[in-house]
Amino acid sequence: MDIQVITDRSEAHVLLGVMDRQREHMLTVPVLRHGRHPMAATMLRNFLRACLASAANENRCIVAVSELKLADTDKDILRQFGFVSCGEIWVKLALRSVGDLEGIRNTATSLDLDVRFEPAKQAALKSIAVAAELRDAAALASIERQLWHAKVVAPEFPSFIVSIRPEWAQHFFDVELGSQLLLGLREDLHLGVEGVYYRSTENNNLTAPGRVLWYVSKGTGDGSMRVKACSQLEEVVIGKPKDLFRRFQRLGVYERRDVYTTANHDVSNEIVAFRFRMTERFIKPVEMDISNRSAFEGRLCHRAKSPIHNLRRSTDEDAPSTKMPDNHALLLSIRPRFVDSIFAGTKTVELRRVKPRVQTGDLVVVYASGTIKAMVGAFEVAGVTTAKPSSIWRRHNGGSGLTKREFDSYFAGASVGYAIRIGKSWRLETTVPLGTLHERHAGFRPPQSYHYWNRNELLLITGTRRTRS
Repeated sequence: MDIQVITDRSEAHVLLGVMDRQREHMLTVPVLRHGRHPMAATMLRNFLRACLASAANENRCIVAVSELKLADTDKDILRQFGFVSCGEIWVKLALRSVGDLEGIRNTATSLDLDVRFEPAKQAALKSIAVAAELRDAAALASIERQLWHAKVVAPEFPSFIVSIRPEWAQHFFDVELGSQLLLGLREDLHLGVEGVYYRSTENNNLTAPGRVLWYVSKGTGDGSMRVKACSQLEEVVIGKPKDLFRRFQRLGVYERRDVYTTANHDVSNEIVAFRFRMTERFIKPVEMDISNRSAFEGRLCHRAKSPIHNLRRSTDEDAPSTKMPDNHALLLSIRPRFVDSIFAGTKTVELRRVKPRVQTGDLVVVYASGTIKAMVGAFEVAGVTTAKPSSIWRRHNGGSGLTKREFDSYFAGASVGYAIRIGKSWRLETTVPLGTLHERHAGFRPPQSYHYWNRNELLLITGTRRTRS
């Protein structure tokens, strides 16, 4: 038994937790109690995170809380961490897995669990199935929250390198759980579970949800020029320093004067605040020079030289130009529920979190995903609306095909959104199924989100006959 009594600086008891490691592949918490202390909820989150980290490090795939005297607020916190109620026990799968959704699904399916814990497994598989259907960043982020330490590798789920100076990095990554406090923080503000980081708006291309890889820049201390940790990116906000400090003060990170320094001591300047959670330090930091493409070749990224580096694969979305390459078309993957409405003229915009390289007059070829798996037609771009999500909803809500709830979920954490306006459309007289596409072009791959393709090759493999809608 590992008994932990957490106290504050005045030695007042905050939380009592017990970790039981008697069962193989499982960490049980039979005792989890706290008093009426202002830090109780924070320390409960810290303790749960410590349990999950221990389980992952010890190759235990199940964390179970069997404490019977849980308050409703405690149960809410358990749900936030991905625990599922299995009778009187709260259970979470702790998968130490990195891969695509299929790989993570296979890992979860292969778990041989006590029949009492089956609801937790089924909840995880259901979430994976939903994410596979939606194929958007919000759905993929929910998988990482539910199955932490699992990491999803998918083009729709962005990773960003954020450069941080060594003198600040030591406060993020190089101290034990419960002491990860930046200069000036109160004792109840802890970066291991949730935090906020401020930076200038220059070269900002962060979008949430996603993943942050913390890169320690060049310095004299140990760990320079390394990626040393990662966090779940929850929210990105651009605003005035006073407003952002007031909004995120509960998360600490900087004192007021430090936030103003980020704004170059001008309260009228806008800065970026991004909220992150569940920071993990790498056991083996990744040594790299961020100006060197080969450092991450074959993993996720392409060359980028700004202080924040987007690690999506260069074939997906992130070339610096805003114009589509000459003689190319955008091959867009769209769910079946929206395909018919495009050609019927009722769906007038296609929403995106990241701006694709299209402009008025460009050609978009529609690939129907899901059970159809075929090229079905094309449309002409009538223009691209770039605005805050709320403005996009007011202008295009009737033409997106989404409910307000679906719309808000899709753009959660995004400060800017994009709506590709659909112009003239054409439906192929005969759809071209995936098998035929492979036969006509051995290198064809259905896009998981979207992809740029040579227009002549697309006409060759789909045929040029089309019927105007």
